[in-house]
Amino acid sequence: MKTLAMATLIAGVITPAYAQETSYENAQSFITEYKDGSNIYARLYIRGVGEGLSWYNSLVDTEHMGKPAYCEPEHLALVDAQYVSMMRAFLTKYPNTKTMPVPLVLLYALERHLPVPMSWRRVIDSTAFLLAVGVAVWIRYVLESSCYLPIGWQ
Repeated sequence: MKTLAMATLIAGVITPAYAQETSYENAQSFITEYKDGSNIYARLYIRGVGEGLSWYNSLVDTEHMGKPAYCEPEHLALVDAQYVSMMRAFLTKYPNTKTMPVPLVLLYALERHLPVPMSWRRVIDSTAFLLAVGVAVWIRYVLESSCYLPIGWQ
């Protein structure tokens, strides 16, 4: 145990810590710094933002029974190049969002590129509700109608 602790301490001291200052204040500066994907820090950053949005989207859908922000592909994992491609297309279409934070622009881009389809369950639920209301109104009308009063219905 002491050997493992000592090895970890030595590795921590000997291994230099690299940190790059980033200028991801807004979406445009991020896209500029991402370039063609050669900047590993930008790639890791957008991947982390994308994973965080994915986890949030799943949590809203499963735990809180809310409507997810976007429809995640079932058999496809999104990678950094796809996130950046969606962001570039979104920024081209909506240039006034270039000064917005990267996570917000990525969320908007995912909403536009992967929209949530209308759920059949929600359509069936709303149709069943309307049908039930219609039947209830019809029954009330029929029971209060004067045509059944001679038969003895009150």
